[in-house]
Amino acid sequence: MSSILVPVDGSELSERIFSLMGRLPNPAAVKLFLLRVESDPKEEQLSAAIGYLGKLERRLRQTGFQVQYALQEGDPAARILATAALLQPSLLAISTHGKGGAAGRGSVAEEVLAACPVPLLVANPTALPLDPGLGFSRILVPLDGSATANRILPHVEGLALQFGSEVVLLNVAAREDAAQDLGPQRASLEKAGVRSVRALTRVGEEAQAILDVAREVNADLLAFTSHTRGGESVRPFGSVAEILLRSSPVPLLVDRVPVPGTSP
Repeated sequence: MSSILVPVDGSELSERIFSLMGRLPNPAAVKLFLLRVESDPKEEQLSAAIGYLGKLERRLRQTGFQVQYALQEGDPAARILATAALLQPSLLAISTHGKGGAAGRGSVAEEVLAACPVPLLVANPTALPLDPGLGFSRILVPLDGSATANRILPHVEGLALQFGSEVVLLNVAAREDAAQDLGPQRASLEKAGVRSVRALTRVGEEAQAILDVAREVNADLLAFTSHTRGGESVRPFGSVAEILLRSSPVPLLVDRVPVPGTSP
């Protein structure tokens, strides 16, 4: 992971996403790009925003990161997505809540989730621990047996090898006879050197089952592929992703995969 785009809005809530940056073992190898977007800019607001970004840059440099920042004007979600498409960072990291509270920042995060062109790390800042520790100890990965859903596995494999994480694979089926065998995915991760891999099956409604298992296994990261069509959510994990964004007790790592034949 060489570069991370982090949108901030000047609030303490939006800054809490940086607690996850503290889990990285080698900050000096990571370049942070800070982005602040002013939707209704006035001269005094722009001046204050530049001052804020400068202070935040200095603080983050003291922790070892390479840091750049930019101030833009316009619609926050649109500018975040455009910047991600231009920079193509390894990751975009964003809090679900900021100075607008759940209703304000949450809607921006949902718009970003629906169209993000790079892997997205998103977290409810009110649920983040003050001292998150190093790395991720247990990663929950919902899979439906499809090749598209499996596209999250290289990201999970890299994190698990880097941090020594346990990986819990989960298949949620509508009926017991519809459950998918996750043995091949488990074997692939084990062959790559992941130290501990489990495979679970649950029957029920997808989003609720995923949330229940996240709490049951004490996961500290939930990783999955989101299938979307031109920004419009589709099953299996499009609409589910939106529910998880609002309700997950742990951060989400989401890799959005557009449906073939549609715009990214």
